[in-house]
Amino acid sequence: MAEHVEPSMKYLQKFTSPLWDLIDLENYKPVSIIEAQRAGFDVVIIDMQHRAYGLMADNGQTANTTFFVLRHQSAFRQPQIADIGRVRQYDARLQVSVDSEAIYMAVPAKQIRPGEWEAILQIMATLAAELKETPATGQQHVKGRVSYRPVGAGYAVYLFWTIVSLIVAVTMLGFGLGGLFGLTKLAETWRESNKLSGEMLLASVFFFFGALHSYTKAKKRR
Repeated sequence: MAEHVEPSMKYLQKFTSPLWDLIDLENYKPVSIIEAQRAGFDVVIIDMQHRAYGLMADNGQTANTTFFVLRHQSAFRQPQIADIGRVRQYDARLQVSVDSEAIYMAVPAKQIRPGEWEAILQIMATLAAELKETPATGQQHVKGRVSYRPVGAGYAVYLFWTIVSLIVAVTMLGFGLGGLFGLTKLAETWRESNKLSGEMLLASVFFFFGALHSYTKAKKRR
């Protein structure tokens, strides 16, 4: 029997390593939460509203993503790459993560229709059953350890953009301060030079923010 739960950020704190904290979602909040059971496992279906997803998502628009959570209730083994790859055969855009408590799945920026829920939940139940049948041993049984292979840009890409953004930011800051204090001639007149200095200082702030943003994303993928 499915049960609707009052959506709240406090409810999301029940999960240790949720997928919505691993992917590039910003300003997210739950708008609908449903608890149910599937093949003997507790499942949660969450519709999450957030800022538009992706590298070009700075237009202020919002999107919705449906997250599926299945508590596998088993001794945790670290899933192999084949596990995640097989799950993603259902949809190449599917993001998947597994920790010691739950399996998470979602297609970022896609609100899944109820008619498609059963297929996804069946995939999750199959993976959960396999995890339960293969007990963890040695270092594989690590509380809270997460298996996650993000779709799209990886660690190296975000690290590259972090370095590029920092170089541009420092360069802009140097020229901006130099022009402001008369150390660098940016234009023929004092007024034009001051104007360019202000623009460069503002640009340096933007690129420093970009470097921080890329570094944050890189840490999630390390």
